[in-house]
Amino acid sequence: MRTEDWAQEVLMFFKKKPDITIKKIIKDNNFSISNFYNKWQFNFSPKKFLVLLRLAKALKLLSSNHKKVREIAEELKFCDHFYFSKWFKKLTGITPKRFQIRYGFYFRKGLYQKIKLKNFDVKNIFWALEILKND
Repeated sequence: MRTEDWAQEVLMFFKKKPDITIKKIIKDNNFSISNFYNKWQFNFSPKKFLVLLRLAKALKLLSSNHKKVREIAEELKFCDHFYFSKWFKKLTGITPKRFQIRYGFYFRKGLYQKIKLKNFDVKNIFWALEILKND
């Protein structure tokens, strides 16, 4: 199986269940762990790929004015909105609510160059958004 196929497999599971883990994907499909990781050839790990997908989906949901942080945390299958907020802030440097207020408009309008996230390469997030476009 090619790397793109592995990525598609991970994406398929993510779309069904946003809190899926690489270990769960490997176990449910009887993949070999070493084979799965050896064939993965992106510049980042499968785990980071899942984090990027989850963060991209969070950004997309946060940019809509009608969603509350609590609702987004539930949709992304976080145990609670406090944990989601802590996770989000660790990755981006700002709280989800702050992102909604500060960058929601820019995100909706596609003005991505105005969005500054502390700990993440924005190019990777936008790449993940392209992957999730049909979601």
